[in-house]
This record gives sequence, C-alpha cells and structure tokens, in this order.
Amino acid sequence: MRFRYECPTRWADMDVQKHVNNVVYADYLQEARVAFFREAHVAGRREPTERPAMVVSKSRLVYREPLEHREAGVAVELWLTRLGAASFALDYEVFTEGPDGRRVHASATTEHAAFDLATNKLRRISPEEDAALRPWLDEPEEPAAPLPRLGEGPRTEAGHYPVQVRWSDLDPYRHVNNVKFLEYFQEARLRLHSRLWHELPPPRSFSIVVAQADLEYVRPMFLRPEPYDVWSWVSRVGERSYTIEAEISDGERAVARSRVVVVCVDPATGRATHPDPVYLDALRAAAG
Repeated sequence: MRFRYECPTRWADMDVQKHVNNVVYADYLQEARVAFFREAHVAGRREPTERPAMVVSKSRLVYREPLEHREAGVAVELWLTRLGAASFALDYEVFTEGPDGRRVHASATTEHAAFDLATNKLRRISPEEDAALRPWLDEPEEPAAPLPRLGEGPRTEAGHYPVQVRWSDLDPYRHVNNVKFLEYFQEARLRLHSRLWHELPPPRSFSIVVAQADLEYVRPMFLRPEPYDVWSWVSRVGERSYTIEAEISDGERAVARSRVVVVCVDPATGRATHPDPVYLDALRAAAG
C-alpha cells in the first residue's frame, strides 16, 4: 500500500535553470514522510521531547526529469520496502499528473534506524510501531541491495570548504536536519568547481545537472560557533558525466558522506552531451 502526499512548491525552490533545485527534493520527501508518520501513528506523532526517534541513516535520490514551479504543487508517494527489528526502508516517487499520465521527476530511497533520544543509542522498533508500519510494507520480488557505504577520500585545499551551521538548519531534535546535508554538499561542490575551472572561460556549450545523490549520515551535527569541514574530491570522470564524493568532518571524525553523479547536458535539448575537453581534463587532473 502506498501513502500519497500533495506537496506545494515555492518560488524559492527554483535554481538558476528555473527548475526545482536538486537539494529541494529531499525537503519534499521529508514533508511526505512526516505526514506519513502522522497518518500511520508511529514515533513521529509524539512531541519532540517525548519522541523515540526514527532517524535517516542513508538516502539515495535519482533525478529523472526536471520539475518546474507549479501552482498545483507536486505529488509524492511512499511505501515500505523493508521492515526489520530496528530499521526500515522507504521508497518514493515524486511526480506530476496530466493528460499524458504520470511524469516521475525523481525516485528515492531512505533507510531509517530506530533511535532513543534519552540514551543516544539505537533501539528496537516497538510492537506498536511495527503494527503501524507493517500495513504499508510492499516488499519487492527481488530485495534491493542496501545503500552503499561511502568511503574516505583525499583532503586537499582545493576540495576544502568550511560550512557554518545556521539556527534554521536544526530539526526538533536540535540536530542539523537531514535535508540540510545535501545543501552543505552542494555548496562545497560549487566551490570545488570554481577552483578547478577558475582559469577556464564559463562553459557555454553545456550545463551541469545532478543525476544521482547518495548520502550516508554517520553522526549528528550540531549548531556551534566553529564551522565544520567539508572535503570534496573527483572520484570518476567519464565522457559525459563525472562523480564527486565528499565528507563532512569534525576534526578526524566523519559526520556525513556523499557521492554525487553530475551529468553534462546541452542547454538547448536537455540531453547528455560531451563537454569541451578542457573541462574534463581539469577534472581528470584533479582525480589523478
């Protein structure tokens, strides 16, 4: 069984290409998830101070088709694909509907762990929570592989970006909200691009879009005066796409990791294209 949520869009959701920015999709997923938790009467229904939490441990967003601002908003459907003793997984579709049928703009998976805020430790899903979640379980015929563990990479000055947590970035648990991590990684990725291509003219024959974003949340991130460090690096370069990985760290301790696939597209057609070799050469040099 699927849960459906009608999510409004905002003008502030748009990027420079007049599409919904890739980081905003995570916000749409969260809005749908919170509404689902209320509907299913699981942990998210209680007050924050009383709440045994369901925290996001990993996520994957796959971007299918650009989404423009719509007064009618966008629909999100979600359902359970796995329910264990202490964790579960949700799948999503973000879509619009029209005369031509359903257009899926993004699909996603989030993995969740049951967490006890009083002890700051993982816990088991309670019988009441299991009973509330189980009707929404729709296990695939072939179980999907767990989302990958993301590894460490080089720490170079070119890939360094200090990120400052804002008060508005916090969730009811007083941690940085999981959707904000995508924004932090985006800021660091833009800084890396500007450093790698700073001597090159602005690209005119292509633009770049995010095709897929994987995130792994290692430990909570808090509001504090000192910035956290984000370290980004190029891990793969193809003919039309490349991969940038990154880690947010608190000293030597990892806070979160990401792997983002970036595709070069023709602005006129929206199709993947070969960028000028000079841009790929700069990426390959950075990747070693």
